[in-house]
Amino acid sequence: RIRARRAIVVDWKTSLFLPADLNEWYQRLSNEAGFSSDLLISNNKEILNGYRELDYNRASFLAKKYNANYIIIENKRHKANLSGLKEMYNNEEYRILETTLPEAKK
Repeated sequence: RIRARRAIVVDWKTSLFLPADLNEWYQRLSNEAGFSSDLLISNNKEILNGYRELDYNRASFLAKKYNANYIIIENKRHKANLSGLKEMYNNEEYRILETTLPEAKK
């Protein structure tokens, strides 16, 4: 990640360095999963389901909000339509899609 010079909007693989960052992390998880940040998410299964249903409009929203250029999705588990995003890489497990897009589709 450091060598790639890419920040991560949200993931499950890193821990927070400062307790004060917990609110921001939760906000990002909520946005990524498509939930309101004031809604209490009871478990990570809800968040994973929201992530797997990430569609073009939510991907565009997240790209703008967090200045994200790419999104990584799991090929076998992703359910929503992300056509309109340019595929940059694809293997058996993951796809990397470019999120530098025009306005989100209506």
